[in-house]
Amino acid sequence: AGVVTAMSDAAKQLHQRVDCEPSPEPKAINVTVSFDSSWKTRGFYSNIGFGAAISSVTKKVLDYELLSRLCEKCSVWSEEKKKDRASEYEKWFDRHEPKCNRNYKGSSQSMEPEAAKRIWGRSLEKNSLVYSVFVGDGDSKSYQQVADLDPYPLVKIRRKSVRHMLSSVSRET
Repeated sequence: AGVVTAMSDAAKQLHQRVDCEPSPEPKAINVTVSFDSSWKTRGFYSNIGFGAAISSVTKKVLDYELLSRLCEKCSVWSEEKKKDRASEYEKWFDRHEPKCNRNYKGSSQSMEPEAAKRIWGRSLEKNSLVYSVFVGDGDSKSYQQVADLDPYPLVKIRRKSVRHMLSSVSRET
């Protein structure tokens, strides 16, 4: 609950900095976010990964998505055991499913774009934020996946590369 509260507070702070006049219902605002991800293990075989969107204004995490390809409790049920005790398994899984840790079935490589799609897909409803500028490292398919998702029909999401931004800063100093 602490992380969720901190992210909600970060979104509220962003609204306060950008909104000129207070209102009971925050209006949607366009913001620039940096997005990146990581995995529990290196290589393309990790079962756990996450992605995070960070405000360029407050430098705080606005949202994150944790993806897991496995669940320890589910792994206790082998395929053979599921067949032999199908009725028992179905009853158990009905109770277990709402809290199951497995929330992703794709490859490790596609975890980053999937996390980005989930984060962009809920930003408007969750925090009244339109992540209109995507700052990334340029080495993933995440931006294109988000652009293809088209979460904000009236806004074209722009892309900025961290490498490009760093080189711009280097030239200015």
